[in-house]
Amino acid sequence: MNILSIDTNKNAKLALQSSKSLLEYANKILATQNSRDIFQNYKNLNLSASFWHRHSVSSVAITADGKYLVSCDGNHDYNGVIKLWDIEKQKEIRTFEKHNENITSVAISPDDSYIVAGSADNKITLLDSSSGKEMQIFQGEFSAEIAIAISSDGKYLAVGDGVSDNYGKITLWDIKCGEKLREFQWHDSLISSVAFTPNGKYLLSSSWDQTIKLWDLNTAEAIRTFEGHSYFVSSVAITPDGRYIVSGSWDRSIKLWDINSGKEVRSFHGHKAEISSVAVSPDGKYIVSGAWDDTLKVWNIDSGKEIYSYDLKSSVNCVTVSSDGRYIVSGNSDGSVKLFNDSKNILEIDINEDEIPF
Repeated sequence: MNILSIDTNKNAKLALQSSKSLLEYANKILATQNSRDIFQNYKNLNLSASFWHRHSVSSVAITADGKYLVSCDGNHDYNGVIKLWDIEKQKEIRTFEKHNENITSVAISPDDSYIVAGSADNKITLLDSSSGKEMQIFQGEFSAEIAIAISSDGKYLAVGDGVSDNYGKITLWDIKCGEKLREFQWHDSLISSVAFTPNGKYLLSSSWDQTIKLWDLNTAEAIRTFEGHSYFVSSVAITPDGRYIVSGSWDRSIKLWDINSGKEVRSFHGHKAEISSVAVSPDGKYIVSGAWDDTLKVWNIDSGKEIYSYDLKSSVNCVTVSSDGRYIVSGNSDGSVKLFNDSKNILEIDINEDEIPF
């Protein structure tokens, strides 16, 4: 007997109704599962893909939809390139060759429509992600080391640069028109990284002057300075709830700071060389770090414990985490871009059969 021949329309309607009910139920669980680890715990990370540049990779970023990866290389003897990769297919889609010097940083707009790149050739370019077309050039007196960040609404670009043992300046730009809006008070040495707070009202900067500063975007004034590192601060990140700052330093430590009080909450120790980059998972529970001891590490932000370490056999220059927490990416001195993911499912949902609505 052909089961499908028995009241097919009725069965199709029931199946559709059940599917919709199951989806609504799953969404309900995700919305209320605040206390559980809905993102993977990063204890089962696997190296799933490698992408390659000819020279040392200086910066990496992942599109918001998690489908594509952007990386750039930096070598003072060669023109830097930007590469766009398809993560699932593990292949290069496009190479952008728009700069005459090494490229130090890349960032992707929140809607994935454009890429911003900063270079030692004294310019910052805005590139169309799909076509590779140059849409905007931010021209200024930039140094050889440029740090960039895009605001969460995609309207503003923060640029940090400077000269070692001299000064570090930050400028804020209107992305649409390419106009410089304001310049911030300076650090005492070059700026290593910048990051917007989730609410878009403040900007964070780390510097070789061993400090982190919190800036008011409206007044361009530093409202708080975080001091505690004993060597260059190489990288800064912020938790998704905006409550804590994470910093990595050449003193081989990672520090967690309370953004409101300015006090250090805890330190993380385990790297055996200078830390180059830090990132925070989208659930705010883990820190990812890369260092020149050739390792990528993952830390529990609450306990301060190291939960994962991977020897990449090359100095790690930069790290990032995808917006869904599925991927961790590192850019390395040997020209490689390493993609890690968890061997388990991203979501672990506990289902109560009594609550299933069908």
